[in-house]
Formats: sequence, C-alpha cells, structure tokens
Amino acid sequence: PGTTRDVVEVILDLGGVRCTLLDTAGVREEMEEGVNDIEVEGMKRARRAARDAHIVVGVVDASSDCEMGMDAVDEMLIHGDDGDESEEDRSAK
Repeated sequence: PGTTRDVVEVILDLGGVRCTLLDTAGVREEMEEGVNDIEVEGMKRARRAARDAHIVVGVVDASSDCEMGMDAVDEMLIHGDDGDESEEDRSAK
C-alpha cells in the first residue's frame, strides 16, 4: 500500500495491434480528507494520461458508492480535467 504518483506503462502486441496500457494513481476529489501533495500530483498525472488516451477504462471499488465513482470517472477523466485548473477557472467556463 502507498500513494501511486507515477504512470506505469506496458506495451503489448494484441494479435498484431500494438497497444500501450497505462496504470495510474486512483482519482478522487482533491478536497477529500487525507489527500496529500504526492497524491494530488499522482491524480494530475492520471488525468493527463486519460486525456491523451484513445480508450479509458475506469475501475471503481464495488464495495463503495459505485455511482459516485462512475461520476468521478466521467467528470475528472473523460471531460478532460487534468487538475491544472483551479475550481474558479472551471466554473468560469
């Protein structure tokens, strides 16, 4: 256990199709209790990797609130929030 901050990359050949798989830090609200600077950096890297990907697969903890987890995947990954904007910048759009 620990905080993941680096993006781990693996290149696969799937039937002649080159695929790059990335494993990133988990993404959650930065304002949640217990989130530290290292975790925030890992989440920024995860968001950037998702923004640049052709396909994003989000994994949600089924023992927790799945709907909230899927909302986080939608808002933080798919809609391009790379963590570099402040809340004020986002709400000004």
